[in-house]
Amino acid sequence: MKSTRILLVDDDALLIDAFSALLAALGHDLRKALSGASALHVLARFRPQVAFIDIDMPGMSGMELVRRLRKDDTLSDTTLVACTGHIDEETKNEAIRAGFDVCLSKPVGLRRIQAVLAGLSG
Repeated sequence: MKSTRILLVDDDALLIDAFSALLAALGHDLRKALSGASALHVLARFRPQVAFIDIDMPGMSGMELVRRLRKDDTLSDTTLVACTGHIDEETKNEAIRAGFDVCLSKPVGLRRIQAVLAGLSG
């Protein structure tokens, strides 16, 4: 599998560290952010091919973050993946309307991650 530029956004530091260790072991180029606001700072310097974003974060939610990201033309090719422990049809529909490409339920397994990465264009 080729290396992919990935941004992980989640307010759970233990989860994001485990997730990033797994993806780094697979050879991917990673950046982490523990909030929506810190994600915006990371994105000022790093253009990921895919971003896994927690929906339920304090301050700026994942929904608000993705709405902002979709207004940035330089991120138009970035695959935005919603990750949440509270998924139902209404949440999934809201996530897609907000601008997410994919909606996954936590905990996200390795096969689902690999499927998302395999589906990236270019």
